[in-house]
Amino acid sequence: MSVLFDLIIYITITIIFAVIRGGSLFIPVFYGIAVGILTGKINKHLHKRYQFDLNGKGNIFKTIIATTIYILINLFVVGTLRSSPDGNCISWLADIIQGYTSEPFLSISRYRGILVKENLKNGFWLLFMILDALFYAFAFMLAHGPDLPIKKNNTVR
Repeated sequence: MSVLFDLIIYITITIIFAVIRGGSLFIPVFYGIAVGILTGKINKHLHKRYQFDLNGKGNIFKTIIATTIYILINLFVVGTLRSSPDGNCISWLADIIQGYTSEPFLSISRYRGILVKENLKNGFWLLFMILDALFYAFAFMLAHGPDLPIKKNNTVR
């Protein structure tokens, strides 16, 4: 029951953000962090009374499963939304890796955000997808981790 509930949370939140990304543009690292924190916090909040040892292998296994679901759903939903009407998500993925098509994204410069179109393709697209997934995993582990005990400040007067 708990595993199925976790999967439903991971899939639902990831689909919502993937549709937003597919309809607008890719903001590298932002989507990964936002979805990771949201998924981890909701999962932790709903499982508070059933919380297991989150320091051990269970949290790492959940992070691997959640990150895999995040990557696959993003590729499927974004590929479906961005592919041509006669294509599919697999052909879009092959086209972007080979450099025939690209995905618009938001780049952050030193002073402002810059909308860069038709530039994120080939190895750079793959690099940013991997970075996004790594930041998702990191944010998920932070948000889903155990509560740290609050120490009272023992000051000497």
